Amino acid sequence: GLVRTGEMARGIEAFREASTLPQSPLNTAIVKDNLGAALRRVGRYQDALAAHEEALAFFSATKATRSVGVVLNRIALVWEAVGDYRQALDAGARALAAFTEAGDTTEMARVNLNAGGWHIALEDTVAARTALTGGLALAETSGQSALVAQALDYLALVEELEGHPAESARLAERARGMYVAAGNIQGEATA
Repeated sequence: GLVRTGEMARGIEAFREASTLPQSPLNTAIVKDNLGAALRRVGRYQDALAAHEEALAFFSATKATRSVGVVLNRIALVWEAVGDYRQALDAGARALAAFTEAGDTTEMARVNLNAGGWHIALEDTVAARTALTGGLALAETSGQSALVAQALDYLALVEELEGHPAESARLAERARGMYVAAGNIQGEATA
C-alpha cells in the first residue's frame, strides 16, 4: 500500500485513522505495529517505539509468539536507526527467543543476520561471526538463498575487518553469485 510506494505521510495518517476505528484488539495491534514501522521509516523514532510497544503488549498478553518476535525485531530496527546497537541487540535477542519458540527458522536467520550487523557496528567481530554463522546455517536450512547471500556478504566484511582479504574476496564473490541466483541481478545486498 501507501507505505511501500513512498507516500509515507498518507500511509501514516491511514494507519492512525485505522487504529481509532472500532475493530478487534488483534486488528488494532496489527495496525499499531504497521504504524510503528511507517514512523521508523520517516525518522519518528519515539513515536515508532510507542506504537510498537502497544502492539507488543497485546501480542505478549495473548501469547502470539511469532507476532511478538516480529514486533521485537521491528523495535530492534528502531534502535538500529538511532545508532543504539546494544538496545538493538537486546530487542533482537528477545525476538530470536520468540521466533525460536515459534519454530520460525527464516525469521531466526534474519534476526541473527541483523545481530551480526549490530556486532560489526560495535566492532565485535567475534560475536558478529558467531551470529552470522548461526544465521547462515538457519538460512541454508530454511532454503532462503537471499538470506544466505546476505550472511556471506556480512561474513566477507568480518574477514576484511579481521585482515583476511583473500577469504573476504572469496566470500563476497560467493555472495554475489547467490544474490544473482536469488533474482537480485546487481548482486547487491537487499536488506
